[in-house]
Amino acid sequence: MHPDDPDLSEMREKLRLEKGVMYWRLSESFKARLWNERRSVKELEASLIETQKRAVLVKQARVGMPANTGAFANRVGAMRTRMDQLQGRLNA
Repeated sequence: MHPDDPDLSEMREKLRLEKGVMYWRLSESFKARLWNERRSVKELEASLIETQKRAVLVKQARVGMPANTGAFANRVGAMRTRMDQLQGRLNA
């Protein structure tokens, strides 16, 4: 085809119009898409903050737990001895 061919000129005009329509559609929907994306970012930020708060709570709970269950077992043993003494007094 020759650059001055009328068919080629017609195709260029159709392409120009299609590009214009596509740009117009993108431009028209931009504000709505931007609003949706901003809303999604706010929701993600809220989820992130909640997750960080929960992570801190889990960390605090882990720190508060005895690292060695032997200490806990000793406390239970002492309580069992005391309960046995109280039970003996109650029976008497």
